[in-house]
Amino acid sequence: MQGYPYLIETPDGKPTATRADEMAQWLKLQPFAGLPKPENVTGADWQSKVKARTGIIQFSRYWTREG
Repeated sequence: MQGYPYLIETPDGKPTATRADEMAQWLKLQPFAGLPKPENVTGADWQSKVKARTGIIQFSRYWTREG
């Protein structure tokens, strides 16, 4: 995967993004025609909100923190 510094291969050879936050920030710029604005989907019912839809789902900073 030369030329793609933010991708690694999983043990079974599948490419995996390692810089998801950076990719999300870039996608917010709407770098290609037809890209809709991002949505922040939250809550315990998040799965029902995305079911039967297509697109990119990015998870970040979702773990519990102290304080």
